[in-house]
Amino acid sequence: EDIQISLNIVSDEAGGAFVIWQDARNFGGSADIYGTLIDTNGSIPAGWDTNGNAIAAEGGQQNQHTFWEDGTGGAIIAWHDTRDDEDENIYMQRIAPDGSLLWDAGGSMLAGSVETQDRPKITPDGTGNFIFAWRDKRNDSTGDIYAQRVDLNGDLLWSNDVVVYGGEFNQRNPRIKKASDNGAIITWEDGRNEFAAEFKDIYAQKLDLDGNLLWDANGVQVVSAEYDQINPRLNSDNNGGCWITWEDGRIENHPDGDIYVQHINSNGVPTLSANGNVICDQPGFQFSPLVKLSGGDVFLVWGDLRTGSTGMYVQVLNSAGVTQLAQDGELI
Repeated sequence: EDIQISLNIVSDEAGGAFVIWQDARNFGGSADIYGTLIDTNGSIPAGWDTNGNAIAAEGGQQNQHTFWEDGTGGAIIAWHDTRDDEDENIYMQRIAPDGSLLWDAGGSMLAGSVETQDRPKITPDGTGNFIFAWRDKRNDSTGDIYAQRVDLNGDLLWSNDVVVYGGEFNQRNPRIKKASDNGAIITWEDGRNEFAAEFKDIYAQKLDLDGNLLWDANGVQVVSAEYDQINPRLNSDNNGGCWITWEDGRIENHPDGDIYVQHINSNGVPTLSANGNVICDQPGFQFSPLVKLSGGDVFLVWGDLRTGSTGMYVQVLNSAGVTQLAQDGELI
């Protein structure tokens, strides 16, 4: 009954997959987190309800979930939670292949400071543990970027949450990926340079396993062009750096954004054109880019309204960032 939205899926490492979603079946539309396991035969195994198991169904809203396989056949999940009437926090849970919840009932606290912590994202760190990033308003009502490392017991491994960037103005929408030399790379939207508060640029930072900031203390400026650069996505370059792609409004501004990309090497230095290389600047809206690597090539995929209806386009770059397909990408 009611609404089930925001599906997310990860492997169970046995040919099946965990699926989780935001679910409004309870409490008159209040959001909870439910999930299920689908095995390699497409069946729901014992321990899982056909309509999903409740993973987080406390009072208030549980939403903005993120999760990853735990390396032992289960998965780790984190979410934004409003069960506390005064503060909004982030909780986490580990689920076993049989559907049992392995951490505290109702979830273990990941970020429980005053004010709001939201928009969590997770990545493995290469050692069997995990690093989370999120937006945090404990010191700034417009939001900063924080991080924490967690083990398979749900223990916080850094004595204090790491301030990835805590400067003025709005930092939001963090994304995180494992670095190929372990640790993590985080990218986010940042309003520090813009003449209007609603416009954002994109910055990035790399953390080691001890939570030390490895790049510029203020973050690496990925792009600082006019108007909005938003919705960044990243992936490791398998050499200690990363590729970052985003929606860019420098030419027509949103909602007629374009797609750009930048490469950051292991030392935190951008290697492509200042403010990134254009991937697609066709008329209309290009949106929701993703970046993946395969066989030394970089694959970029995005949604595109250049024809008036939504299509999916792809571009391939070599390791130097040179496009391999037609200008502005090819229809999938």
